[in-house]
Amino acid sequence: MKKQFYTFLILIFILGLVPVNFSKAETLSNRLKGKILLQVEDKGQAWYIDPITKERAFLGRPADAFKIMRELGLGISEKNYKSFNGYAPANLSGKILLRVEANGEAYYVYPDDLKLYYLGRPVDAFNLMREKGLGITNEDLNDVPVFQKYKEQTEANTNAINSLTQIVEEQQKKISELENKINTNTSTSTTATTTTSCTEDKWICDSWSSCFSGGTKTRVCSISDDCENISTPSPATSQSCNSESNICSAWTYSSWSACSTSGQQTRTVTSSLPSGCTGGNPVTTQSCSVTSPTCTSWIYSSWGTCSQAGSQSRTIISSSPSNCINGNPVLTQSCTPAPYFVAEITFDKDSIANDGVDSIKVKIVTKDSAGTILPNKSVQVQSNRTENLVSDSSGIINTTITTIESANSYQLSVTADQHTYSKIYQVINVRNKISFGVLSASDF
Repeated sequence: MKKQFYTFLILIFILGLVPVNFSKAETLSNRLKGKILLQVEDKGQAWYIDPITKERAFLGRPADAFKIMRELGLGISEKNYKSFNGYAPANLSGKILLRVEANGEAYYVYPDDLKLYYLGRPVDAFNLMREKGLGITNEDLNDVPVFQKYKEQTEANTNAINSLTQIVEEQQKKISELENKINTNTSTSTTATTTTSCTEDKWICDSWSSCFSGGTKTRVCSISDDCENISTPSPATSQSCNSESNICSAWTYSSWSACSTSGQQTRTVTSSLPSGCTGGNPVTTQSCSVTSPTCTSWIYSSWGTCSQAGSQSRTIISSSPSNCINGNPVLTQSCTPAPYFVAEITFDKDSIANDGVDSIKVKIVTKDSAGTILPNKSVQVQSNRTENLVSDSSGIINTTITTIESANSYQLSVTADQHTYSKIYQVINVRNKISFGVLSASDF
C-alpha cells in the first residue's frame, strides 16, 4: 500500500532537495533573504524570506503562495521593466516586482541568477516554489523570524497541516491494523476486507484555468488517497469551452510610430488580458497632424540659354530637408543675350542674266555667333531704298533690289542687331547682257 510518507520522500528526491546546515555564526536572514525555502524535515512546507524585513512568510496552498508573493510586490514602471531585458539589477535580488502599468503582472527575481520569473496564476507561483526552493532544516529555519503580517495566517495553516498530519497518522495506524488482519485471514476474507475498507482512489483538483484560444481549459489533479490494487482514473484535466467568452479587454502597447505623410501613426499590441484571450478592440491606429518643413536648399539643373529678352531659367532637381515644401528657390535670372548678325548676303545672278531685268534678287540669313539660325529677327535693308524686314521661321529674308539703267554700281547695307553689313556690287550691260560682280565687301 502506498503511504503518504513514501510519497513525500519521492517528492523530496524529485525536487533534488538537500538539507543545508548553516553555520550559526552567520545571520541566516541575511544569507537567505529573497529565497524560497522548503522545510524538508517537516512535510516540505514552503517559506518565502522577504528581502526587506528578512522575515519568513508561510506559503501554504498555491493560492496562499500566489497571494503573499503579490502582496509583498514592489511596483515598477514600464520604462524600468523594459530596461531590465529579462534580468533585474542586483539591488532587486529576491524581490517580487509588479508592472503597475501592465495590469499588475508579477515577477519573482531569483537571487542566484537575477532572472525574472512570471507569476501569472497560482499554479505558476506553486511551480516556481517547487523548482527554485532551497531545502532547510527545522533547526535553521527556527532562527529566521516569522513575518508578523502573516503570523496569524501562518499559525492557522500550521495548525491545519498538523491536524491533517494527525489524521494521516491515524489512517496509517488503521491501515497497519488492517494489514495485520489481512495477513492472518484467508484470501476470501482478505478480498472482502480490502473491498470494504478502500474501494477507490481519491483525487484533489485545482480550479479550471481561463479558456484558451483553442477552445479548451485545463486544471491540475493529484491523488490524495491511493488504494492498494485499485486504479481509479484521474478526473478530467481538460475540457472544451467557449473561447469567444474569453475576449481580450485590456492591452499593453508599443510606442506610437512617427506621423506618416498620410496623417496616420500606428502601434502594436505587446500583451493582452485576461490570459489566453482573443479578439477585442485594441486601438492600434490614430490620426495625427503632418507638419511639412519649409525647404531651405535646392539642387538645380544648369541655366538655360539666354533669351533675346535677356533672361534664362533652370529647374529644381531636389530639395531639402526631406518632404519639405515652399521656400524661395531661384529659378530665373537676368542675362545678356548674344548678338545676332547677318551671316549670309547672296545675290541671285540668274535674275540679271537677261536683258530687260530691272531687279536683282537678294537672300539674307540671320544667325548667332555659333552659327545657329535665328528666326523672326528684324533687319533693315538699304540700297536704292530702305526696307525694315523680318526673317521667317528659317531665318531667311528674300528681297529684291531695283536696278537703274544709268547706274553701274550699287551699295547694299544690311543692319541687324545694331551691326551693319555692306556689299558693293556692279551691274554691267555688255552686248545686251547684264553681268554681276562684287566690287568690295565688309562684313562685321
